[in-house]
Amino acid sequence: MWKRILLGAVLTIGLLPAFASAQYPSMHNHRRNPFPQETYYEKMANQWVRLYLNRLPTQREVLLITAQLRSGKTHEEVQANIISSDEYYRKSGYNMSNFIRKLFLDVLGRNATPAEVGMLIGKATAYGRYRFALEFLVANRGLNRGAPVFPPIILSNYNLYPFLPF
Repeated sequence: MWKRILLGAVLTIGLLPAFASAQYPSMHNHRRNPFPQETYYEKMANQWVRLYLNRLPTQREVLLITAQLRSGKTHEEVQANIISSDEYYRKSGYNMSNFIRKLFLDVLGRNATPAEVGMLIGKATAYGRYRFALEFLVANRGLNRGAPVFPPIILSNYNLYPFLPF
């Protein structure tokens, strides 16, 4: 009985339409994006593929990069995967000295001096593209143009090889 009276009062006063039109967070949006950081990781994937490969990433690449980041890989490890790819090496003309020049330009935003290229060419050839790119990114962590603006707190235990002069 009291429910009927209360419902009648609500309808009479006009409170029910106010409740019906209230803005509540939509559960539909929550279902669409179950991982809160997925948007952040997708932005990082887009930024890195555009920066290093000069194109938009495919959906498969976005999924792969976000999965790597969610699994705990560091930003430098994921970027080193992109930099050491055959596509990046092809864009540098399949030449290790051009690879180093392109790496300097993409990561640091400046041209490598001939002395820097000469000093690093042997090490890049000996260590391989992935390890060289990873160590280069770690050694230049604060100067990296591809570094995230608000990186998640991830502590990495790198044994930094003392081969880079930075």
